[in-house]
Amino acid sequence: MAALFRQRFPFLPLLACAVAGILAAELAKGPSSFWLIAAFASTGAFFLTRKQTTFAALCFCLFALMHLWQSRESAAAQFAGWLGPRSLLTEAHGIVVSEPRSFSDKTSFELRLSRMRVEGRELSAPLTLQVEWTGPPPVYGDEVRVVGSLENPGPPRNPGQFDFAAWSARRSIYTRLRVGHANDAAILASHRGNPLVTTALRARNWMRETLTRGLDDPIASDLIIGMVLGETTTMPERIQEQFRGTGTFHLFSVSGLHVGILAALLWFAFKLLRIPRRQAAMLIIGILFFYALMTGLKPASLRATIMAAIVLLGLITSRRPVLLNNLLAAAFLILLADTNQLFNAGFQLSFCVVAAILVMERPIRDALAKPFHPDPFFPEKLLTAGQRLGFHSGQKLAALAAVSLAAWIGSLPLTLGYFHLVSFTALPANLLAVPISFGIMAVAMLSLLSGVASLWVAAIYNQTNWLLAHLLLGTISFFASLPGSFFYVRAPQVRAPLAEIVVFDFGAGGAAWVSAGGRSWLIDSGPAYQFDSVLLPFLRSRGLRSLDGLLITHGDAGHMGSAEELFASCPPRQLIDSTLDDRSKLRHRLHTELARQGIPKSLHRSDDLVVLSPAARLHVLYPPRDISRTLADDKTLIVRLEVENLRLLFMSDAGLSTEQWLLAHSAEKLPCDILIKGSSRRGPSADLSFLKAANPSVVVASAADFPASERIPDALVENLASLGIRLFRQDENGAVRIRIYSTHWEVSAWVDQRHYSRMR
Repeated sequence: MAALFRQRFPFLPLLACAVAGILAAELAKGPSSFWLIAAFASTGAFFLTRKQTTFAALCFCLFALMHLWQSRESAAAQFAGWLGPRSLLTEAHGIVVSEPRSFSDKTSFELRLSRMRVEGRELSAPLTLQVEWTGPPPVYGDEVRVVGSLENPGPPRNPGQFDFAAWSARRSIYTRLRVGHANDAAILASHRGNPLVTTALRARNWMRETLTRGLDDPIASDLIIGMVLGETTTMPERIQEQFRGTGTFHLFSVSGLHVGILAALLWFAFKLLRIPRRQAAMLIIGILFFYALMTGLKPASLRATIMAAIVLLGLITSRRPVLLNNLLAAAFLILLADTNQLFNAGFQLSFCVVAAILVMERPIRDALAKPFHPDPFFPEKLLTAGQRLGFHSGQKLAALAAVSLAAWIGSLPLTLGYFHLVSFTALPANLLAVPISFGIMAVAMLSLLSGVASLWVAAIYNQTNWLLAHLLLGTISFFASLPGSFFYVRAPQVRAPLAEIVVFDFGAGGAAWVSAGGRSWLIDSGPAYQFDSVLLPFLRSRGLRSLDGLLITHGDAGHMGSAEELFASCPPRQLIDSTLDDRSKLRHRLHTELARQGIPKSLHRSDDLVVLSPAARLHVLYPPRDISRTLADDKTLIVRLEVENLRLLFMSDAGLSTEQWLLAHSAEKLPCDILIKGSSRRGPSADLSFLKAANPSVVVASAADFPASERIPDALVENLASLGIRLFRQDENGAVRIRIYSTHWEVSAWVDQRHYSRMR
């Protein structure tokens, strides 16, 4: 390591100044004029003094200025500020500048505007919009006309949810246009995009088709495509989690492994063709950048390509490359092009991992390889073939282990921060997975090369890759299934509450997480389409791989649509359900699967008591034993939860007839501190008499814009106001978090940070 730092790293101070300038501009709230004046002053000081300190100040100010221009003061950011929370009908003309992605009946893509009409005014601005398109999807380079609702994406509505608005803003996209009807979207012309990007996208589609030729296994196909092209959108979340848990998800990041294999194969091919060294190096550099373009110009691929280009240029000029300085140069050049890349998780992971490998691999390898070096005083000729093989194999294994261990150390802080994950099988899993992945990449390259001449030959190579893909899947599955293979870590809390309840905002659906006395339960699980984006990330952020139990209030898709996914990804140890029958296919399928797996369930009715933890218990208020089907309007389970003496009444989607039964038979059990209610599909609910009987301090009401039955009635708002009850409406407030402390309890909204507190 000492020898490493005796080398010169001219890009180290440049990168440090660049990063410091970007962070200063991000944290400071001043205008760009301040940094512009500072940059002019630093320029003058540098030309007068020619000192390194003034040059560092100049670099610092220039990157701060660039970051402000690319973020807060860009045309897109200023337009978003003018638009604000409004939603305006807009007609936009522009060119599709990204590969459209389809989901359900909609397509999403980026549109570079040529002009648009807003509020009767023609505007022309260099903006890029995110468009949600209805109808036959366009392709990259199409010129289109769209009419729809122009709005700024809102913040995440639930804790743990991906912040799409912030992610888009880092890509200088602040506004989106939603097209409601296919007639409001039209393709005007084709082939208006960048010819190089068009060629790259066509090449990627050809590669995708060639690599899957002859394969009828979607999982193996997704894995091969993911490793070669970096596409993981179609890969099942369960498999992605196994790769993340074993520290091998980097195999799907187009990085040094992919670029190195491609460069080596091209170098060998050009050598066979007798292409001179200089021309071969320049051709390889061009092909590598084209490959990076095909894979989306992601930070890892750009970093690897820039480093490879510097190494190849060094070979041409007979200069020995300094890899750590090359890494710093790659980071500097990427930030010079886009300062927002500093806040990209892929950028941070890529550079931190490679830096850790370059700095720590050598000392770790020397330490691990010590037992595999023969005695220097023992003549090598006297070693047996077995001894030489053992020493050689041990040194190779030590080198591979050193790379994996250094990469694990470099990625650990970021995987903890972003994924709340610690893996203890990353080292052995990588020792086996990396050689297999090298084989998959090599065979994939051979498949692509042969596919130019014969797709039949490419299909033969693909069958070999099918075998390697399943070998890799089996290896990862084995390590992921080991006890203690990986676990999730909850983010530290400054002041941990005695108990916590989170009521998720699922619109027409519903779910609530209850944590008390060291136990974690869910009341409902929400809709299936929001499981991977909302519920599962939240549970992982709380360090959970399993739950103590799940309570299902009723069988509609909005409340238990994701129950099967929950049992597969974060299984509850117990299921609590109602005794009332319904026609829910979801509930029937879930009960069948639980019976097959032998997971216990318990059916409950009124007057039952369920102990969730030493600090929390459930009182079942509804349904009773003798309820008739005509009265059981929504067949829902009504429970009162007592957590640290705080009473929460979960009404789910109960209607007026259920409330009237409760008033007639269980009025003394209705008083509560917080009432959590959904939207009844059978008319109004929570009338004045019921609210007076429950007498809550706070009501948390779920709501959705569509259909109209899911909206909060004006009568309910008026009744709550007349009784002095605070309303947290989730269509405005998002998820609601309830925390109980020894002295007080508090309710806070996730979106607008609305807060209410009361002494216990």
